[in-house]
Amino acid sequence: MTDIGVNYFISTVFNQLYATQNATGNIAFNGLGLYVVMAAINFGLRGRSYEQLLRVIGEDFEELYDAENWADSDLAWRWADLRHIAEASSNMKAGLLCSCDIYTHYQEISKLMCRLAHLNVNVSNPTDAVGRMNRWISLNMRYRSDTSFFDESIVGGERILMIYTLFLQIDWRTNFNDSLTKQEIFYDDEGQLQEVSMMNQESFNLIYESPDDNFRILFKRLTHPLFYTAIVLPRDGMDVKDVLKSFKTDKMDYYFENSSIRYVKLKIPKFKISSQIDLIKTLKEFGITDIFDPHFSDFGRMTNRSVFIGNFIQVAHITAREGGETTFEDIVAPDEQLFLHPYEFYVKRPFMIFVYSPLENLVCVSIIVTNPNAA
Repeated sequence: MTDIGVNYFISTVFNQLYATQNATGNIAFNGLGLYVVMAAINFGLRGRSYEQLLRVIGEDFEELYDAENWADSDLAWRWADLRHIAEASSNMKAGLLCSCDIYTHYQEISKLMCRLAHLNVNVSNPTDAVGRMNRWISLNMRYRSDTSFFDESIVGGERILMIYTLFLQIDWRTNFNDSLTKQEIFYDDEGQLQEVSMMNQESFNLIYESPDDNFRILFKRLTHPLFYTAIVLPRDGMDVKDVLKSFKTDKMDYYFENSSIRYVKLKIPKFKISSQIDLIKTLKEFGITDIFDPHFSDFGRMTNRSVFIGNFIQVAHITAREGGETTFEDIVAPDEQLFLHPYEFYVKRPFMIFVYSPLENLVCVSIIVTNPNAA
């Protein structure tokens, strides 16, 4: 699948996820992470189960079934590159918890695609199984939580638990000075007024705006040289739901290439999102059903057992705040007049933010913030 196809897949799933939570509340989605995890799953499938994912992923893995020569194939290298981008953009980790033995060739391929960790558990001891998974998540998310991520209801019989993570502390190349952070007003998605910790900065950034669009975009570079954040702000009188109808992540390259350098007065609230999403209901909307059904799933290229996915979960933890050393963008101002007339980009209403790689033209992480004070 092309980069445009991947971005379209990510956008479609993201919009459906937001719709399933009634288009309200904060949401964080590691779309590229989901894409590579689904590819790793599909390599272990046969029959109709395989065909259902193939239609969505758009990649045939027959080339990788050659147990001797797969590692040197172009397909293997391409998926290794995608995995690297997913890891670099979101610190993604992926795990599979089950009680079955897994074929060696599947273990090798799935580790190449998304470094899939295989946690073999004893379902007769659900307390131990859940404890192992909770410890694995805490270790790989690199933060402590007072609550368990899962309980014993996820363990049993021939169920597989698929999980992948999104751990992101947004680290901008030009960081915010904490002495400029003030308590200011933000209007949430219900129009309610609340005080938030508003970060303030004046710096050069790339701005996209067009009279034909109901949104503006500020592209702000991250410390990782491959990535920018694209902060998407609805125009006055519009909200995130309106923007989602017209904003296209598969056109992110167009927005980026048609942006211009501006000296910007930026206000954006600090925020934190910690969430856990089961993706099964959303994926069924795209015709992926058999792998979740014990009567129809076919994981014949992964194991000799009749298994099905009982839970497919993304665990996310994201923070945006001041921090780190403040450096300055290596952007050369084309006109000194830019300093005299700063462009105002004030994020005082619900907004979207994406982690985007212009070099690869991939939208890796998608976030909607409607209430910065909600954890």
